[in-house]
Amino acid sequence: MDLEGKTALVTGASRRIGAEIVRCLARAGMRVAIHYRSHGREAKALAQETKGWALSSDLSLGRDAELLLARVDRKMGPVQLLIHNASVFHQGGLDLSQVDLGETAKVNFRAPFLLTRSFVNLLPKDREGVVIGLVDYRAFSPGKENLVYTAYESALVSLLKGVQNAHTPLVRTGIVALGPILPPEKGPTCSFEKAVSLAPGGVAGTPRAVGEGVIALASGQKKSPLSIACRLPQ
Repeated sequence: MDLEGKTALVTGASRRIGAEIVRCLARAGMRVAIHYRSHGREAKALAQETKGWALSSDLSLGRDAELLLARVDRKMGPVQLLIHNASVFHQGGLDLSQVDLGETAKVNFRAPFLLTRSFVNLLPKDREGVVIGLVDYRAFSPGKENLVYTAYESALVSLLKGVQNAHTPLVRTGIVALGPILPPEKGPTCSFEKAVSLAPGGVAGTPRAVGEGVIALASGQKKSPLSIACRLPQ
């Protein structure tokens, strides 16, 4: 897909990896809607920098997720590229609380489902659309740690594969599998450092590499899944 002049929506885009994806898309000539939940100052500054539009929505609320695409459509025209970047992370397995389980389910799977459904329904029939999900590489090889988080990451991979099968050639989907990119903002960094030691070359990925990977998938230059700082099982 030629990205020039088309509209994109990136969820969880005010900072860190999401913000760099926005910058890469803007440099490619796209008009970008910058979704945020709680970092409005950063999102609005990014919108000014990239000539995009920052809009707030709580993706843990089903109604907010259902209406987000329509809001962008009214303001910026039909969305032809949807990037699922927003997620929450709660550490734990079968001991995870019901509250944390519920938030993970709502933000990491229900919201992408509702957004993707709106994307398909609102996409003009004469235009191509692309949906890309950013997921933890462990979605492809779940281990014993963080069972719930990786389960919903795997569910997103399955959802996007199914959407492409059901709606090709109108809609194409892709996955960017992420290894260690940035250390956590809070808490210990030992898990991140261990992940870096296991990454190809023992080097962490960069937000810029993720943004460029998104461009490569969206434009059809590379095939899904695309891996950044990780090895996927064959």
